[in-house]
Amino acid sequence: MKPLVRIGVFLGMALMVACSPKSVIVEPVERPCRELEEIDSLMWQRPDSALAVMMEFAASSKADSLNEFEGHYCQLLISELLYKNDYGQSNREELLKAVCYFDSLVMANGRDESEHDRNVFLDARAHYINGVGYYEHIDMVSACSEYLNALEVMEGHFEEKALTGDRAVFTFYNYNRLLELFSDQFMMDPAITCGEKALSCCQNEPSLFNEIPNTYFYIGTQFDKKGEKDLASCYYRQAIEGLSDTNNLVYRDAVTIKALCDYQAGHSVDSSIFAIRRVLVYASGEKEKLTRFLTLGGIFTVEESFDSALYYLEPVFENQYNVSLKIQAAEYLLINYDHLGDKEKSDECIHFLSSHKKTEGETKALVSKLEDLFKNYMDKTQKKEAEAERRRFVRKTVRIAMPVAIMLVLAIIILAKLKSKKLLKEQQA
Repeated sequence: MKPLVRIGVFLGMALMVACSPKSVIVEPVERPCRELEEIDSLMWQRPDSALAVMMEFAASSKADSLNEFEGHYCQLLISELLYKNDYGQSNREELLKAVCYFDSLVMANGRDESEHDRNVFLDARAHYINGVGYYEHIDMVSACSEYLNALEVMEGHFEEKALTGDRAVFTFYNYNRLLELFSDQFMMDPAITCGEKALSCCQNEPSLFNEIPNTYFYIGTQFDKKGEKDLASCYYRQAIEGLSDTNNLVYRDAVTIKALCDYQAGHSVDSSIFAIRRVLVYASGEKEKLTRFLTLGGIFTVEESFDSALYYLEPVFENQYNVSLKIQAAEYLLINYDHLGDKEKSDECIHFLSSHKKTEGETKALVSKLEDLFKNYMDKTQKKEAEAERRRFVRKTVRIAMPVAIMLVLAIIILAKLKSKKLLKEQQA
């Protein structure tokens, strides 16, 4: 068994016992135990250190005396730590119980506002990490549903101005996760919506400022897929300008894809090839090198420079470790081999592609379910925004009308008094 899996299984099994609810206390305490709070706080900054502290806590006597609330809170932390340290979710059943438990706490409301805020945030985190579990089991629809549930819990309780600190970070990662999921299924419009929401989180929370260039980049890729090359290039440019460190993968990706995008928009082929070759020499590994090769090979294929195209594409197709890159290379190579009349190699590409592509029906069914989930979420969000706008309008109307009404009442009272004084004087006369 791999060390990574061993640690994940050990931690999950140890804490299924240590953190299972066995206290007599049924009502949640005002605050969880100090050890769990400290692990939670540390996790947002140093998840690797928090995992080490959690393993120590699991072996301590304190873990045997957790009440019901603390037991479920502990299971949630385990799942989050496993995920943030790239381990599989080994406490799946206990996490599902925690999701139900925090749902019930939120429905029951808290004894005070701060307690309820805490429970809402924990409930949203439980739904999100449950979505991660579904994603690990290749259940994309259930994963998407849970990510959207997490957002509904957060946005249904917290005003936008309250989404700061850890809450803002959590909301950003949730939208970012949905952006990736929708992007993988070529659902560009929902992906763009989630990307813009993620960007808003980054712009409002100082600790997320360094995520702004990445978010610009991923939004740009969605417009790129839609064929809106000029808009995509604009987002890529903002990503490049926002990156202070030019010696990183995101910068090289942004430069490469912007160069390709500009070429597809009709700009100079020479400038695009020069830009890609300039970052190619700084490739940090085989996968990055092959990705740049694939881009150059695609450009040379379109330009019908077949020898140059083969020089870049054949190494990509020959690699045994990245099927996605290999599929794209095979599609380009098929065009080149057909033009060169190399039937044997053309047949090899056709055979490979036929055995590695999903059926169109499978893809359409998945996309349809995901679109329904996102549409339902957006409908709820729009209704909530419409209701909030109605309440704002009513409050504004009351603020304007109230002074006017008061003035009218005062005027009527004054006139009535003046009239009564006049009548009294007439009677006295």
